[in-house]
Amino acid sequence: MINAALSSSVFNSIGNNIKKYQVSFVNGTVVMITVVGETIFKYVAFKCPCSQPDAFLYGSSFICGPAVILFIIGMLINNTTWRLLYGCAKRSHHTNHGPKRSAYYCTEIIVRSLVAPGTWLFVSFLEGSYYTCLKSHSPCSSGSEDNLLLRAHSQVIAWIYLATVVTFSFLGLMVNRCLSKYTYDQSRYIDMYRETEEDIFDNVMKEKTVNKAKKNVSLFFEKKDRIKKDWDEISIAPLADLPFGIEQVDGKVTLELLKHYDECKEPYMSPLHQWAKRQRQSCTSKGNKTSDDEDQPLLSQINQQKGKVCDEAQILVKEKSEVESKF
Repeated sequence: MINAALSSSVFNSIGNNIKKYQVSFVNGTVVMITVVGETIFKYVAFKCPCSQPDAFLYGSSFICGPAVILFIIGMLINNTTWRLLYGCAKRSHHTNHGPKRSAYYCTEIIVRSLVAPGTWLFVSFLEGSYYTCLKSHSPCSSGSEDNLLLRAHSQVIAWIYLATVVTFSFLGLMVNRCLSKYTYDQSRYIDMYRETEEDIFDNVMKEKTVNKAKKNVSLFFEKKDRIKKDWDEISIAPLADLPFGIEQVDGKVTLELLKHYDECKEPYMSPLHQWAKRQRQSCTSKGNKTSDDEDQPLLSQINQQKGKVCDEAQILVKEKSEVESKF
């Protein structure tokens, strides 16, 4: 029991420290993976040609190619990249990030994405084989005096590069901290709140999606008169841009409703979700009650008007598009 409690305490302490220094831990992991990958890559794939300009192109590709690829991968795995891009062309006006905020986050994304390619460049120049290959007049003579001198030049470039990057990173960090409007403890409090909020949001979202999926799946398998059409509807390939349905309509169909038509739509998240919505709407139109918690506030207000209003709204949208096409 004591050993189990001690082990649990140790693992919790390690987990808390990793979470506390998550950025540093991730950067360190990226650096280690890049160093190991460069070493393996050099011994497995690198075979410098013995003539110029082939050797120049070959050595340059080994220095720049992986660095560019690592930079793009770094941008792709950064969550902030997708926060900026997802739906940016169709955001509500008041939720746009704006030029200043977008520039700030783009800079942050670029800086974080430069960790892996920067490590690759440093290790490549420090080892010296790629630089020697692209600069040497006799690349295959590894022990020649010229090649040894080129390797020494490459290592000098590596250390100058590292010192420059560290210096500018340090100065940038200091300036950023000095210009911050928050104190050290306020910054820690905000970071802690955001981490906690994200954890709670993920947990609640997981719980909600599980409950929602269970209701939809149960509704399908509890249906007594399932036919092949039902199986066909839930078996189509799910698309990112599934059809939409108006889930909340209040009042009459007017130009105001047409204006906010997009704001009244909620996406169907899967073919089964779409099928379940249709079944509930069908039950509602027949006077049967459903027990979908998320729909109760809506059903209590607009059950009798929903089908008619949705049809009228779609007709107005169609008429508007026809009028615009004429002009």
